[in-house]
Amino acid sequence: MENIILNIKNKIKDDIVVVACSTGVDSCVLLNLCMKALNKEQIVIAHVNHGVRVESNREEEYIRAFSAKHNLKLEVERLVFQDLSNFESVARKKRYDFFHSVASSHNAKYILLAHHANDNLETVLMRLIKQSSLKGYAGIEEETYFKNFVLFRPLIKISRLEIEEYANNNNIKYFDDSTNLEYDHMRNRIRLEVVPLLLKENPNLIEAVNYYSESLLGAASLLEESVEYFIKSNVYMSDKVISFNIGDFLRCSDYLQKEVLFSLLKPYSFSRALINELIKIISNNKTKVVNELCKDLTLVKEYGKCLFVKEENESKDFFLKVDAIGTYKLLNDGLLEVNKNNCYYKAGKRVVCYNMLSAPFTVRTRCDGDKIKRKRINKNTGEVTYYTQKVSDVLTNKKIPYLDRLNTLVVVNEDNEVIIILGLTIS
Repeated sequence: MENIILNIKNKIKDDIVVVACSTGVDSCVLLNLCMKALNKEQIVIAHVNHGVRVESNREEEYIRAFSAKHNLKLEVERLVFQDLSNFESVARKKRYDFFHSVASSHNAKYILLAHHANDNLETVLMRLIKQSSLKGYAGIEEETYFKNFVLFRPLIKISRLEIEEYANNNNIKYFDDSTNLEYDHMRNRIRLEVVPLLLKENPNLIEAVNYYSESLLGAASLLEESVEYFIKSNVYMSDKVISFNIGDFLRCSDYLQKEVLFSLLKPYSFSRALINELIKIISNNKTKVVNELCKDLTLVKEYGKCLFVKEENESKDFFLKVDAIGTYKLLNDGLLEVNKNNCYYKAGKRVVCYNMLSAPFTVRTRCDGDKIKRKRINKNTGEVTYYTQKVSDVLTNKKIPYLDRLNTLVVVNEDNEVIIILGLTIS
């Protein structure tokens, strides 16, 4: 354990730490090691009384007496549960919220947790059973970030057997949690039934899992770098849209494609099956696709690009009656300037003039089924003919991007016939 003491000392230096202590053997050993590595002024003990076991109050009394005896700062949280149906996840969230609160109030940089190698083995097996990511399969990391604090697990490569031996050899008092022997939870079943069988097959299983975790975490780090590089080099992101060139995306390996999408779409918690379907859509031969993935996100594939359009980009209804000379405000800071003989449409730096436009007329958002009369001139004879075309087809033929099509404005006459697609064409 001397290496653990030295590791804590080198990592923490002069910082204040919160040591999570449940009074189980692992956390009592961790507290003992911290007391050897650090000054007592640096240590704040955080104890959570879940209140669901008879022993809980006795354990709280012990840690209070221990803290007073050794002149250590102590914070205690008593949890109350209205419903025990989802106890494990709710209790975990409340514990971590408490640790965060303690670290904040004491200006601590580190929160020390007593997870050990057996915990890691159980976690790895659980994630293999339930399915996870490459990093998830690696198990519990020695150091992670929680909000603006560092979660540090000095015992993560030490077996439970080594921890118990250290506790017994150093006369460290601790309490056994009787619920660890119950079969209600998967972790307990793995600990009590699966792990002993695996240890029979390989007595050095803990060392093997430590190496497995280290290898996968290294591979996961390399993968994250590749994902970050692709996103930084090839992906445009804003509050409204995520977009990338399909050709660039398809040149990535299949696995990297999946991880890129998982990263880009993380807020939506899409399943692996859905990510696989998205890749099929992106890579198929269809050149134009609009697919609503959920209420808040639409996949658009067009003109060699893939776009994930967010909810804010829904089309906006716009209706403006123009019956006098003047300047009118349109969508997206556009302007319509009308004088006696001309109508000027201004959008950004672009200005389009339409001659001899007479009022009254209406400017509105285009609707499904809108049509516009078009003129066709025979190049050989000069003959002029007219035909009707859907406004949506005009936008497609002119390769107007999906986001621009959402709020395309048209000018209609008193009979609601489209006479102008603003910025594009006139009938």
